[in-house]
Amino acid sequence: MTVTLVQLLMILAGMGALLLHGRARRRKRDALKTQMISLRQRPQSAEVAFLPMGCAVVGWLALGTGLFATTGYGIYVLLARPQLPTLRAFSTGELIELVKIALAVVAGLGGVVALTVAYRKQRVAEAAHVLAVGQEQREREKMFNERFGTASAQLGDEKFAVRLAGAYALAALAEDWTKQRQTCIDVLCGYIRSPWQEDDQREREIRQTILRLLLERVARHPSRSAPNPDFRPEFDFRGATFLDLDLSRLQLRGVLNLNGCVFRGSSTRLEELELENGEVTFDGAVFETPLTTFAGSALTRSSMSFRGARFRGEQVIFDGIQATSTRLSFTAITVDHAALSFDGSVLENVTLDFLHGKLQNATLDLSRLILAEAIRGVNRGVPELSLSQLTASSSRILLAGTKLFDCRLVLDGARLVDTAVDTTGLVLKDVRVPSPDQPEDTDFDLSAFSES
Repeated sequence: MTVTLVQLLMILAGMGALLLHGRARRRKRDALKTQMISLRQRPQSAEVAFLPMGCAVVGWLALGTGLFATTGYGIYVLLARPQLPTLRAFSTGELIELVKIALAVVAGLGGVVALTVAYRKQRVAEAAHVLAVGQEQREREKMFNERFGTASAQLGDEKFAVRLAGAYALAALAEDWTKQRQTCIDVLCGYIRSPWQEDDQREREIRQTILRLLLERVARHPSRSAPNPDFRPEFDFRGATFLDLDLSRLQLRGVLNLNGCVFRGSSTRLEELELENGEVTFDGAVFETPLTTFAGSALTRSSMSFRGARFRGEQVIFDGIQATSTRLSFTAITVDHAALSFDGSVLENVTLDFLHGKLQNATLDLSRLILAEAIRGVNRGVPELSLSQLTASSSRILLAGTKLFDCRLVLDGARLVDTAVDTTGLVLKDVRVPSPDQPEDTDFDLSAFSES
């Protein structure tokens, strides 16, 4: 019976040691995972500190011995402290069994030593892997910085071919270097903002190439190294001068800042623009091209602002645009000897305002425009067409065939001098037209805007 009891104690002690070893390994593995995640975010050096091998072995042996003694004493107490037999009570066969048990204990101690050595080797290997990952990331960042410095220097070179190569190199780096992607974009935008001679054909080619790389390659495609669908690039071209700008069929999900820019040449083309969850601003911009077109654009949950912009060309076309849950602001614009047309556009949940706008020998064509509340999707407020505080001189305002449904029409404060208003075929349904405090507060004929 004594032999069986001793064997049972040894089995329980071994199981307890294995349980503690497993729990310790799980803790270390979780700690290493946390450390590797932090290294991915910020590479840093890693150090591994171990106790001397002798101390580690002694510690494990002490733990096993203590567990064995505690377990044995607990069983001894549970058995009501029975009287143990003397050595003379054992037969020769039982003594041989005791010797076997002693040898098994020695083998178990050897197993503890082997487990200790194997565990330390595993920790060293895992720590070396963490160090290798950190080193790889540091080398990668170093490579990116070197590429950035080289491409920036090329972009500032006097030779045309070198500058062109720098533009391509910086655009490629913007796709690879997620962490500093916006920085690469800012450098290229800064080049576009710099002054240049408009008769320099090579410089014009470089600038058109940069625009194409930025707005067609970087803006459309996610990063190759770490795709981030939530990244919204910001393109800052404030105050730049563009000659025959052509951004047709541009797809943009970000911020395009063209405030204060001057557009020259024969045409400015942003037709079939696709803007989703984006923002485009032309505040204070000057359009001198005979043709400026945004025809066929699609705007969704976005905003486009022309606050204070001046249109000096012949045609400004917004015909056939499709806009949903978007704000189109033409506040304080000046249209001089030009036609601003929205013919056939469909606007759902859109605010279209011409507050404080000025028309001089111009045409504001809203013919066949449809402004209504969206049938589906999120309602972002009441649609509105505002001609409030509009000043028109020797001009025309065309509302022929225009359809307004479930929206607001604001006309107060408008001043029309030698200006014709065509409301032929105008359709209004559930349209709220706030009445001015005094009838003379607007020059529009309010009777022409009664519901049909």
